[in-house]
Amino acid sequence: MSRTIFISYSRKDASWLDRLLPFLKPFERNGVVLACSDRLIQGGEVFDERIANAIEDAVAVILLISENFLASDYIQEKELPPILARLEKEKMPVLPVFLSPSPIQKLPIQHIAKLNGYGSPDKPLVGMSEVEWKNQFNMLAERVSGLVAKIIQLALPSKSSPSPSHHVELWCRMDRRGEELQTGFSLRRDGESVFTLTRTWKQVAISMDKINKMVKRGKTLFGDWPHDEFWGNELFSLLFGAAEDNHKVLFNKLFTPLKATAPTPVFAPVKLYITTEIAELLTLPWRLTRWQAHLLSEAGWLFLPGDGAMPFAPVQLHPPFNVLVLTADGNSLHVQSLQEILVQAWGAPKINDPWFRVVTRGDEVEMALSGMLPQLIYCHGKVEDQSLQMQDGPLELASLANWLKMPGMTVKLLCFNTHGPLSPINQLYQNIPLLVQRPSEEENRDADTVFSHWFARWLQQEMDPLLALNVPIGNPEEETVVAIQRYSSWTSIQTAPLRRHISVKLNLDRDTPKALIRKWLGELVNHGSFKLMAMVPHAEEGNHLPDFSSQVQHDLEINMGELILLKPVRVAFPSIINSQDDFTTALRETGQHAANTPLGHILRSFAPRTLDHRKPVLWLDWGCHGLESGCSPPLAGKKLTQWLEYCALMAETTPQNLRIMTTLAIQANDEKAFSFIDATLEKARRNLNIASFWIRFIPALERVPFHELDDLLKNPHYGCPFGLYPNISRLIMKKTKGHYQEVVNLLQEGVDFGWLALLDKLNRAMGVDFPEEEITLK
Repeated sequence: MSRTIFISYSRKDASWLDRLLPFLKPFERNGVVLACSDRLIQGGEVFDERIANAIEDAVAVILLISENFLASDYIQEKELPPILARLEKEKMPVLPVFLSPSPIQKLPIQHIAKLNGYGSPDKPLVGMSEVEWKNQFNMLAERVSGLVAKIIQLALPSKSSPSPSHHVELWCRMDRRGEELQTGFSLRRDGESVFTLTRTWKQVAISMDKINKMVKRGKTLFGDWPHDEFWGNELFSLLFGAAEDNHKVLFNKLFTPLKATAPTPVFAPVKLYITTEIAELLTLPWRLTRWQAHLLSEAGWLFLPGDGAMPFAPVQLHPPFNVLVLTADGNSLHVQSLQEILVQAWGAPKINDPWFRVVTRGDEVEMALSGMLPQLIYCHGKVEDQSLQMQDGPLELASLANWLKMPGMTVKLLCFNTHGPLSPINQLYQNIPLLVQRPSEEENRDADTVFSHWFARWLQQEMDPLLALNVPIGNPEEETVVAIQRYSSWTSIQTAPLRRHISVKLNLDRDTPKALIRKWLGELVNHGSFKLMAMVPHAEEGNHLPDFSSQVQHDLEINMGELILLKPVRVAFPSIINSQDDFTTALRETGQHAANTPLGHILRSFAPRTLDHRKPVLWLDWGCHGLESGCSPPLAGKKLTQWLEYCALMAETTPQNLRIMTTLAIQANDEKAFSFIDATLEKARRNLNIASFWIRFIPALERVPFHELDDLLKNPHYGCPFGLYPNISRLIMKKTKGHYQEVVNLLQEGVDFGWLALLDKLNRAMGVDFPEEEITLK
């Protein structure tokens, strides 16, 4: 039974494909393969055959239509004919997405333009705001969901099968027998084998050693490690061998319950248990495994290495549980940040925490273990000669292993955020459910950020720590961290409310323009003659101008909610303007009005209905125009003048009891552009001298001033410790120069993952070390 959605597109439009795929990703995890011509299929003569098979097997086809799509000979000659044949004969759903203006309505395939599509030839996605084209993609995803819902339902396992979030649980046992490596696959632990693979040990050892050397160096010698596809393909071969015929046999057996016609590793998420006693195999970065162009972790695969030893028991942790940190530097910001994350997750007191202890001397470790009985041990620092370096000298890991065998020990997780040659695999964690290890021998303090973010995800979201570790954060250090599992299930309970809903960008900066807009809006609703106020917010690229509307709306709802009832309406700016009627057409399409609906009726239909003393205000937002992500295409100067003239026309048509605020945001990149905008507004203000029309000048939105960043960090709502904010403010401004988007990203990281972790990261990035007395928490 077919389960594919084929996407036909021009490679020149690959950026639009990248925008669409996240909306369809949930269906891919449910077993629907998105067959993209140059993403899943490799070159050679077989390319044409695979494209034809993919179209034949598709349950529906998505067409990304643009001038590039229509100009592609391959699409017109190889892809469209079989697609249109299936559309005509089988009524196969064909879903056109109109990316940009194109002459499709004048071509023999013009009937495609009449299908129920997304965007239109006259109103393509390229002319839409980010919110609008995302809405179109969301509607497309809902349509795809409806098309494949019955297919997915037929393919899901029965109630007695594993959870639908992972249709397949595959056990892979790897054993060395003499000069051979035997790999057996089964669908359940100790169950009937579905596939067996035998290879020479020498053949496997070459690849294994090569990858382990790369990991231990912590840097690349070949390509863009760890993102280079070569390494992912090597890992795939280590697991499943290099013979494609073997892959077909295995995948057919694995995915038979899914009734797939051409099984591949991306048909469904797989929970893969890799069990072996070979330490070099356990420490490989399995999450980088790729099949062809697919990173399998992005297809929902979980890689769960372990030695296969019993018992596999469930783990339950009820906070606050005891945490023991072993390190030579007990005052490091990283250690403090771990404590901050625990406090934030558990809502526990911070002074004299009985459940959190830092030991810096090796001669105190045994007493701390027996007296505290920790559930989590975190080792931080340098390993040398199989010993963790402490203040009083080396702590032998063999001694730690013996102490962990003492009666009453309840360690659930042993974590090594260390650098140096480390091999704790064999005996150290013999009775411990989870070992997490950084395998690189090179010092890299980016690992501290990786581990802090991992702790925050795990503890604040009630996650299994291994699942939390599988969430990528875009750091190469994170992708090579090794986790070795010896538990069947893990339950973590979070007891404190999270602060993750806090949005920095709604509150930072823009104070001056927001105050001016409040003042002007108050004058607009209280003035007898003014009906419409036009404003043109503008900023340089990188100042997150597309978010300005949501910031203003947030501010007005808080500060003017008792005086006005505001109704924002987003209008798509016309891509072509031949007359003022083109603006009215855009308003009609927004409100889905008939072609002859008068402008006054359209505005009245948009007006908010008030049942109390509040005054109705309609906000017509014509989007943000520029080159930044989320912007509509840049505007020519003439279009700004045409828009202002149309605003004057709207002012004369606005109903008496309604007030309108209308905005057109423009991204500019230099002072000359700012001056041109101001000059255009001033010229329009003089020429369009209408009593009901008001043009107001919003100063260009500059970079974040230091005092506003400082004020935000002082606000206890954001949880930044009082003793930290001066250093954090100074370092953020030094790193970003006040660049708005960069400031917002760093502040949001502090809110989500802890301020001490952010300070540590900034110190490293800027090469700054503050005296310890400056880093006092209050």
